[in-house]
Amino acid sequence: MESDGMLADTAPVAGRRRRCCSLVYLYAGCVSLASFSFGYSVTVISGVLTYLKSPYYPAGSSLQLTSRQGEVLASLIMLGALLGAAVAGPLFDSLGRRSALVLAAVFYIIGTAIQTVAFSYAMLCIGRGVMGIAGGISMLIAPTFIAELSPKHMRGAMVNFHELNISVGACCAFATSVIFSLEIFGGPKLGWRWMVGFQIIPALLLLFSCIFILPQSPRYLVATGIPGNSRKAESVISSLSEDPAVVRETLADIKEIVAAESMDSWGALFTSTRNRRLLGIGVLLGMFQQVVGVDSLMMYTPNILKDAGFVERVEDGLPGVLALGLTKMLTEVVVILIIDHVGRRGMLLVGATLVLICNIGLASLLYMQVGPVVVFVLTLVYVCAFAFSWGPVLWILVSEMFPLGIRGRAAGIVVVANRSVSFLVAHTFLSAASVAGSFGFPFLIYACLAALALAFAWYYVPETKGVPLEKVPALFWKADN
Repeated sequence: MESDGMLADTAPVAGRRRRCCSLVYLYAGCVSLASFSFGYSVTVISGVLTYLKSPYYPAGSSLQLTSRQGEVLASLIMLGALLGAAVAGPLFDSLGRRSALVLAAVFYIIGTAIQTVAFSYAMLCIGRGVMGIAGGISMLIAPTFIAELSPKHMRGAMVNFHELNISVGACCAFATSVIFSLEIFGGPKLGWRWMVGFQIIPALLLLFSCIFILPQSPRYLVATGIPGNSRKAESVISSLSEDPAVVRETLADIKEIVAAESMDSWGALFTSTRNRRLLGIGVLLGMFQQVVGVDSLMMYTPNILKDAGFVERVEDGLPGVLALGLTKMLTEVVVILIIDHVGRRGMLLVGATLVLICNIGLASLLYMQVGPVVVFVLTLVYVCAFAFSWGPVLWILVSEMFPLGIRGRAAGIVVVANRSVSFLVAHTFLSAASVAGSFGFPFLIYACLAALALAFAWYYVPETKGVPLEKVPALFWKADN
């Protein structure tokens, strides 16, 4: 009889726990629609550019693009992302996380509409730049918003929804590039419009989610200081946790941080040694994620495989790009399952070591022009190691490491640094290979930088698994000292 009573007592608790977990997953999925949109918009251009040329458009047409025009069009989304990330920090703190996502969704919709009906190269450039602004906002808001809505024991897995959905979006872009080129959709001449127009679906879903599903961040609600918002924050936290003691503790921690931190100006970033050092660590982590060379590998896989002798033509290497994308996506699914058990620091150090080894291996093999199959295998291992470490862990750490008072602005600076280095690395790869006469030379540089990145992570990245969000910045301060 006593055991029956205990089972009856625990059943409601278990049911509430399931409801709370389901709600956390729902919120993370809704927010990461912004990440999906960015991953799709970055990647779909490869299919679009295939058809913006002869014989699909005659000579003199404003939609027949030269190689240089195609390169500029592709890169505009990265420049737009820099602008979006720069404005996202202040938006994060002033308008709130949900309102900033609404703005991103609106930019995604506008950018998609402009590109879909474009009748000139200029319209395509404007539309792609607008998509980049939305992407820059998404890169900052999505992981941080998810972190603020997630319980500490689920935070790592939920934030990785951001990185996973970027990969899912990229894979969907590859798929739609094939599907929408079929005659049923008007053939290649109209198919590229379907490719870019497809982006309206996740954008509208994101807008719907922001208006009707997602709550405002409890951290933002408390920080506004508006009477009654503290009760709203408590309601949001209690819907995401089955333990009343955790709800009270979390709300008390947020109020304590808000009382101690200034959120009024950019000066809050630089008025204390602690904030300056936290920002320095964050910026360097953001830069190190890109200098290991992953964007160059993903963008120029066909060229690398041709240089290694794995394929005869650059076009034949396109299936290799899809293989890398699927490998990255599947690895990120595994990360979601294990990161809150294994921890961030261990995964970062193991993956960063493998990235270093792969860079050395690729540099050596491409210099010696031997082992084409091994080169392909190393590219798969490289992407897997990155997706296991630098890819997801950076965004988890950035969403955790800054105090509430500077979180939006500091994370915005990290994203700007990350995107700037990404643009620089990706657009110097071919030039560096041409100057040295070998694709191995850029990977040699990446190997040296990967060694520095590994050493930096060893000394400056603490373990944040299971730590309440408001207490994480203190761990970085102790690690730095």
